[in-house]
Amino acid sequence: MMRIIQLFQKIIFVTQIFVFFTTSTTALQIPQSPLSSFVNTNNNLHHHSTTTTTTTTRIFVSSPNTSSTTDTDSSKKCTLVQQKKNAILDAAATTKIGFVATDEDRIMIDDLTRQVEALNTTPNPSQSKLAAGTWRVRYSTAPSPSNGQLGPFFGTVLQSVDLESGIYANELLIGKETPWLSATLLADWDDLMDGSNWNVSFRTITLSLFGRELFTKEFDEGACRIWTTTFIDDDMRIVRAGPTKSGAKRMGKSANPADYSLFVMTTETKPGSAG
Repeated sequence: MMRIIQLFQKIIFVTQIFVFFTTSTTALQIPQSPLSSFVNTNNNLHHHSTTTTTTTTRIFVSSPNTSSTTDTDSSKKCTLVQQKKNAILDAAATTKIGFVATDEDRIMIDDLTRQVEALNTTPNPSQSKLAAGTWRVRYSTAPSPSNGQLGPFFGTVLQSVDLESGIYANELLIGKETPWLSATLLADWDDLMDGSNWNVSFRTITLSLFGRELFTKEFDEGACRIWTTTFIDDDMRIVRAGPTKSGAKRMGKSANPADYSLFVMTTETKPGSAG
């Protein structure tokens, strides 16, 4: 009986979502692919060439001519960065991606994150090829659904970045083993060529229930955000995101980078990996 009640509650909730989206958009279409082949949808998205750096400085790689003192310093810095990253993940582990974080949690995680950001050794992090692949959001100060919450449910948040097409997909998956509900957002970006910032344009969001795609909502033109990559290496990526100046003025929000939402992500899969 309890399972029937829970299923009924889920159906009611999804129906409410469907009503919300269908009454708040003028452009609905049946989606072809939510995430697994999202690059194939780029004919409907803004396509541009993305400049990426071909050389990155790795804190754990030593030059053959590096002195023993430099080797030691590099090793110590690598160890320090790893300790700080682990501390962030440990602190975030009980916060449900930040949704139930206390003020004390938020202050501690932000402080640890800023310490890691200060130790970034990857030049031009927003242009680094290290961004390619799928990342799991471990902690965020952003509102729902970016923090893993959709209505009364919590799930897993993944971000897949394809540098060649200039498209990324954010996917919220709800369900412990096989997701029964998912929401997938497709976006593209303009590289602001300063080594840190993307101007991200949201394009579509797709809702799927029990693996069946329900509908796609198109965003209005001008649905943009600034994504600032402050740290990136092989297994962690830190981004701070906020509205553009024009968007902030329209929404009555702050465009001050100090007020940006924080995203801490770890590597899920890399291009060419088995998954």
